[in-house]
Amino acid sequence: MQNARKYDASITVGAVPGQEDLVQLQGLGYRTLVDVRDEHERFGGAVEKSAGKLGLRYTNILAARDAIRTGDVRLFYETVFDPDATPVYAFSRYGKRPLAFLLIFDALRTGRTIHAIFSAAMRFGLSLEGDLTLRAFVVNALNSGELRPIVDGIVERWPELARRETPLSSAPPRQGDEDEVQTALGEALQIWATTRDREALRKLLGNLCRLLEP
Repeated sequence: MQNARKYDASITVGAVPGQEDLVQLQGLGYRTLVDVRDEHERFGGAVEKSAGKLGLRYTNILAARDAIRTGDVRLFYETVFDPDATPVYAFSRYGKRPLAFLLIFDALRTGRTIHAIFSAAMRFGLSLEGDLTLRAFVVNALNSGELRPIVDGIVERWPELARRETPLSSAPPRQGDEDEVQTALGEALQIWATTRDREALRKLLGNLCRLLEP
């Protein structure tokens, strides 16, 4: 199946599947499709209709690329990590959104940096850095701590997640506050240079100030 990348033993991410792809997924034993596209990207719900005919579970998480909500990410985690749903194929137009959500989860779970997320995505053949909106979401998700309670809650619900092998399992851990400050400075400079988003910059600088507190 083209553009499909196995994230771990239970989850595969990729682009929108065609009819032949759905038949192949069914033949491989996949049970659930997680569609991370908004209503405008679904083009009439063709995947949902085809999945239903094949007996595959289908969940659509309406995560608009320019307005990703915390509730969307929580629902994504609750769906893809549910043992009763696996194996799961999670997809968006190019596969970037589900991959970003998964990498954020594992970065928060294991203490990896933003750089580790972007490096892992490149190993999948998907650049999250080139998508400025998604990049800003990733940066804010790690720096703000907004998703931390959700991640902790998911791991508490399914403790086996703390032991699973993922693309970030072999990534180097954080090296200390100095590296975090350097990363935060670099992110702030790049976000400002590319977007001129004052609110995003204000949040990043606020996070940087908290890192500098004694």
